[in-house]
Amino acid sequence: MAAKGADNVPPFCPWRNGKGDVVQDFVNAAKARKIDVGLYLSPWDKHDHRYGHDLPYNEYYLAQLQELLNKYGSVREIWFDGAKGSNAPNMSYYFSEWFSIVKELQSSINIFSDAGPNVSANITIYLSTGDPRGIDWIPAECNVSIRKGWFWHKSESPKKLSELLDIYYNSVGRNCVMLLNVPPNTTGLASDNDAQRLREFRGAINKIFDENLAQDCYIKVSSQRGGFGPEKMLDGDHLWTYWAPRDDDNKKDYRVEIRGKDGGLLRFNVIRIQEAIGLGQRIERHQIHVHDNLIIKGTTVGYKRLHRIEGGWVHAHLVRIRITRSRGVPLISSIGLHFDPFWHS
Repeated sequence: MAAKGADNVPPFCPWRNGKGDVVQDFVNAAKARKIDVGLYLSPWDKHDHRYGHDLPYNEYYLAQLQELLNKYGSVREIWFDGAKGSNAPNMSYYFSEWFSIVKELQSSINIFSDAGPNVSANITIYLSTGDPRGIDWIPAECNVSIRKGWFWHKSESPKKLSELLDIYYNSVGRNCVMLLNVPPNTTGLASDNDAQRLREFRGAINKIFDENLAQDCYIKVSSQRGGFGPEKMLDGDHLWTYWAPRDDDNKKDYRVEIRGKDGGLLRFNVIRIQEAIGLGQRIERHQIHVHDNLIIKGTTVGYKRLHRIEGGWVHAHLVRIRITRSRGVPLISSIGLHFDPFWHS
């Protein structure tokens, strides 16, 4: 969809006799299923004759934004990136003007872009390290396609289930949001093999995480504050209930022990830790011990950290999670031991 400037009238499109509106169809379909609407407007329109000329092209782009945000009702998120064509590598994008018009037209919208300001993608200086002095928790978004590229091609097939699970562990399992692109085919629908792979992916995630072996274990902690005991890590609420230790733990070494009942062995290969992210990301370093053996040394946790154990699965009756450094008292909302039958290291 493009704004129709007087000096750039698009050629006639035969689809629906020139009266089709694919954005409206998308919005209608989403609302019928009670799904919030998000839109992506690529800034790289290499087919427009203004591309490469900063002022006229940015004016054209702003007109597109006005059309999208005036014509189609409430939009929950608008997605920008900084992609540029090789024919105009020095093309300037007026991000501040874009953000201003977006907030003017829809004040409650979330803006995702390389430059922020609400959900951030690829600000290089923060990509790997974050900002320990930051006051907002802004999850990274990992964008990937179910196929090799972003568009459907008859000659291509979807990624293997093992590849999608690797992506899941390295995005969702590392405190990020996973955005999976599923391109429509020439009929406008997801292809059958893509849909089947999605079903397999959803089924695998359910199989791995529906059973939490820690649920039937004894849980012991180094200390607790008031009513914020270890049972809060197993109550199913991953946001607003949590274990809180006292802030006088010896040398700030906070510990959680998961022990099989009656000395029973636990068979697992995935360890899950989640912070009460509504109260901030606090953990800076942690360790995981199986019996007396240190098997994992980790840094931050955030909303969700998933550790896959190298070398297959573990039989153990005792697992210790140690928080060795944190910004303030760590608040752990959920822990889990899981078995992933699809994992082969």
